[in-house]
Amino acid sequence: MKSKIIILLLLVSTSTSSFSQWGKSRMSTRTLTEYLAPFERSGWFLSPGFTMNPKFNFKKYEPTLSSDNLDVNFTALNLEQQSKLGFYLEFGRYHIFALKQKGYPFRRMDLLSYVDYGIAYKQFRGSQSYDLRIEDILAFSDDTISYTQKFNSHNASLFYNANSVYAFSGKFFMQNSLGLNVDYAFSRKIDTTDVTSFVETYQEEPSKLMGGLHYKFGLGFKFGKKMYIIPSIEIPLLNAWKWEGGRSTVGYFNSRYRPLIVSVRFAWLRTPDCPRVWDNTDIKNTDTGR
Repeated sequence: MKSKIIILLLLVSTSTSSFSQWGKSRMSTRTLTEYLAPFERSGWFLSPGFTMNPKFNFKKYEPTLSSDNLDVNFTALNLEQQSKLGFYLEFGRYHIFALKQKGYPFRRMDLLSYVDYGIAYKQFRGSQSYDLRIEDILAFSDDTISYTQKFNSHNASLFYNANSVYAFSGKFFMQNSLGLNVDYAFSRKIDTTDVTSFVETYQEEPSKLMGGLHYKFGLGFKFGKKMYIIPSIEIPLLNAWKWEGGRSTVGYFNSRYRPLIVSVRFAWLRTPDCPRVWDNTDIKNTDTGR
């Protein structure tokens, strides 16, 4: 009985604390709107970062690991896929939708708080390795040789994101984004040390022009009086061009790679030349972080 009472008290205490924190969060969600009220609703941003290409398939993928060439049989063993880091840089513009006194668009969570668009440079790198068993039926030989492959792709990109923001305060918010991107590989280098006919099992090289749908998650922090810093991670959701049966990965050699982008956005706020007409309404300056 004592243990049940203690557990009940802990649950009540935890629930009360959680409700209190939630209430404080609700009360503080207006502060971001109040902080942004004196500023322009559009501005510029710059986002440096890096890319990765891990093995992360939503749809099951089974690579071709064997091939027969007349009297020679090829079998790939111990196929390993490696992700390599690449450079990323984007530059663009954001537009916040009309601010209202009731805390829109940052009162808690709105379906659409602001949009952003711009251009980017993406470097994608990756590799794979395998042990190739070569069976020569006529010579009755059985050899195993290790081979490696790698790719390095430089891409120019256009992007557009629709962003939903959940604001905890004028200093901190959470951001979910759904966007479109169109990428063009203006330079691409693909290497393999395998000179056998097993290379015929490789997938078709990705199209140089690609487009798709992506998801982005970020956390925003106020830095100074006129800047927000937003670390974020972007993951592709669907390849639209070229269409690959609902896949969102990129195929090189015998592997599929998922391009991930980790970046830090620096967004600058601007003060308008003339005060806004609603600056002198009942919106109060409650952002103590100013």
